[in-house]
Amino acid sequence: MRHAIDRAWSYLVGHHFDQAEGLLHKQNERDPLTQCLLARLEIARRQTPSALETLKMLTQSNPDNVEVHVHLAAGLFAMGHRKAATEQAEHALHHGARHADLEVVLGADALRLGDVDEALACYDAALGQCPTYVAAWLGKARALTHTGAVGDAEAAYFRVVELAPQDPTAWRELIRLELNYGAHDAARQNFEAARGFLRRPEVLDEFAPHFVADDEPAEDAFWEELNDLLSSAEKRPAAVIEQVFAQLSTKWRDDERFAAVRAATALLLSQPAQMTRSIHALTQLVKDKQHRRWQTLWLLGALQLSDTPLFHPHLAVTYLEEAVKMAYDNRLVVETLQDGYRRAGRERLAEALTERVRAL
Repeated sequence: MRHAIDRAWSYLVGHHFDQAEGLLHKQNERDPLTQCLLARLEIARRQTPSALETLKMLTQSNPDNVEVHVHLAAGLFAMGHRKAATEQAEHALHHGARHADLEVVLGADALRLGDVDEALACYDAALGQCPTYVAAWLGKARALTHTGAVGDAEAAYFRVVELAPQDPTAWRELIRLELNYGAHDAARQNFEAARGFLRRPEVLDEFAPHFVADDEPAEDAFWEELNDLLSSAEKRPAAVIEQVFAQLSTKWRDDERFAAVRAATALLLSQPAQMTRSIHALTQLVKDKQHRRWQTLWLLGALQLSDTPLFHPHLAVTYLEEAVKMAYDNRLVVETLQDGYRRAGRERLAEALTERVRAL
């Protein structure tokens, strides 16, 4: 029976749910470990709260069975209760448990705390016990992304989608990684591949604007003129910027998108009072999906990296990362994201963009 339980667990963590279920139903369903795995299977498939309650009751009725406590930690983790999962994992470790499930839980906690090396050590330990453990590969991919080792992170994500092609999480993160680092063609290929695997391909719709057909109409005149204003940062003196601003003010003054023009001018001319007002106006503007473009997102990020009362580098990075996905070959946008990473204390990610900036 022990061999069958171990095989069923391997099927479960490798996302072979039907095989796990078939094997478990051949076991004694009154056995606590069988019950634990059936509960975890229910969580993996449907995120069922009652299955988590089953695990909690099993730990109460089997307080000395440390493996039951391991399964509770894994169940809590799978349901998103990360703090409780970590506490349960540490309890199991204290009582002598050594298990790949614990390594995955503790690896995620280490990554949350910024200890990337410890996180990688945990994930590698889990994969040493079970090379097809999907959550361990996913955690390792995330940890490698934090180090800036893009190629290694991409390879880890590929392993996840190979093992669990119908799970959207890794596909989303892989596509986002490739867009962030300028691998647009690879991102497009994976976007198309993922849509063929996923039961609900619409979960990837957020990426669709990055892969519009080549015959899409050009940007309208407003955005073309705003782009021209943004290019003033390196090519034009302040007097010319003011002249361009005056022209756009006359032409677009009644357009709701004018907030972007005002923000660009305030930024390029270093007008702190205007910057603060512009942040508020732009924040409202980008709530409309139609206006959530790289220009408005870049402006929001750049404004919040400027010397204003609303200086907020971490929030700036959030906007800039989204802007880079839309304008992956725009040097100004990528350089601003790199500056944002540095000012937010994320030096590894900043350094990882150095070669990309040089290539643009």
